[in-house]
Amino acid sequence: MTTYAHTGADAGATVDSELVVDEENRFFFDHPLDHVPAMLLLDAALHAAGRLPGASASVTALHMRFDRFCEKDLPSRLRVSTTPRPGGARLLDARVVQAGAEVARAALRVEPAPSGPLFPAHVTGPRTEPADPRLVHKRSAARVLVGRLDHGGGRTLTTPVLAPVEPGAADVHPLTLLVEAARQASTMVNHSVWDTPPDWQFIVSTLELSLPVRTPWPHRPVLRCHPRRLHHSDDSVMCELLLGDAPQGRISFTGRTVPPAAYRRLRESARRSRRTEAAR
Repeated sequence: MTTYAHTGADAGATVDSELVVDEENRFFFDHPLDHVPAMLLLDAALHAAGRLPGASASVTALHMRFDRFCEKDLPSRLRVSTTPRPGGARLLDARVVQAGAEVARAALRVEPAPSGPLFPAHVTGPRTEPADPRLVHKRSAARVLVGRLDHGGGRTLTTPVLAPVEPGAADVHPLTLLVEAARQASTMVNHSVWDTPPDWQFIVSTLELSLPVRTPWPHRPVLRCHPRRLHHSDDSVMCELLLGDAPQGRISFTGRTVPPAAYRRLRESARRSRRTEAAR
């Protein structure tokens, strides 16, 4: 159920809705997961933002943090509110709350812009060979949104962004597709640069994005990735978005990379904590 609160164009508006978790959606659940993936939380926030007044807009900045695992078996609420800014821009605040606790929060800036596809057919052309699905934590190559890494020297790596061929991607927000491509690139870079075993988990803690107002893209997007080890298992990967040779924004992830046994301990601790909170 979705509710809307409109208090006038100058005072902003709010969308409050239940978070829908559809495990039959193979774009987000390419393989069984024990929690709601970060990309689904992002996509839900972007779609909710699109239901606010002035939906024909372009996201130019986003900061999203993931404070807790979002459990699949507990109800969650998504609340997105907007504050108008001079010149037609808007600042949006999105929160996902579960069992009375905030699990994710995002701040977005949107600018007036005409709507349009992020991957126009004349730009994408024939699909190049996708990356190894195992290196981006996917089972199906149809859900891989990046090509193979080009080691251009040092620890700077590039990979093309691929248009989706998975039928379920048709309903995914275009910006989610771009961010998911960067997530896949970051995961692949993590395995390639740090020699991380494929079964280790990358737990996203923050996502940052900066983009110009959307215009028709004249070239196939390419991600130029800059990995950095922050502390022990804490990693950061900043992906510049290139159109031709010109940088047109960036997408950055930070998070922890943990082995399977450590991940299981983290998940069991998180589930116990959520069950306790939900029972209160």
